[in-house]
Amino acid sequence: MEDVRYEYLRLADGANLLCKLMGSGAGALCIFVHGLSGDKDGPAGLFDFVGREICRQHPEISVLAFDFAPFGGSFGGPISFASMADQLQCLIELRGPLFSDIFVIAFSVGSVVSLCAISRLASKLASKVKGIFVNSDFSNSVVISEINLRGGEIIIPTRFMEERSLFDARLVLGTRSSWSALLYSEDDKRAGEFRKVGALFDDVVPVPKSDHLFLGLEARTYLSDALSHIIEKHAISGADAT
Repeated sequence: MEDVRYEYLRLADGANLLCKLMGSGAGALCIFVHGLSGDKDGPAGLFDFVGREICRQHPEISVLAFDFAPFGGSFGGPISFASMADQLQCLIELRGPLFSDIFVIAFSVGSVVSLCAISRLASKLASKVKGIFVNSDFSNSVVISEINLRGGEIIIPTRFMEERSLFDARLVLGTRSSWSALLYSEDDKRAGEFRKVGALFDDVVPVPKSDHLFLGLEARTYLSDALSHIIEKHAISGADAT
């Protein structure tokens, strides 16, 4: 799969998001969402690997990964929970109507941001969105003291942490109407915490032989296969095809 393109998407608030698009399928759109580490390629290149595998296995699917501003190649705005949720919401609203299904695949802290963005969508669009959350327990217990921005700049995300604490992710999960799944690494040191919130999801998938970043070919292949199976099972376009 060599169909990889890059483009900038300028939002109304002035943020300029660098987007990476893989595949050219018109059935479902998979949007990869990073947290406070990594970028459009994911932590340690995770999204690049998994995105290519999904497109290889499902040519009817398109994949979109992007840098939150001001991470990676995107520009504008401070690092805040609210601005990141706004950016993702705008991205879904701009690209989502073109597809029959939208899978938001979010990693770690990006899962909480994604849940906030999805919860604010209009009902017609929200009905097409399915959240697949990876390695997150949706609590406010994890404190992020600093992040390394491009160029080695160190940022203390105080505003992000304050805003995140005001969003009750577990309450939203418990009252949501859309389908969602939790995937977690069996060897992650917080796997026990992930399992505790399993009842809040429609599907829970432990990924064997994997750590938090799914390092190594075997772990990333397991994750790619798990995601592909979920997408194949729950995509409207896939159901119509069968």
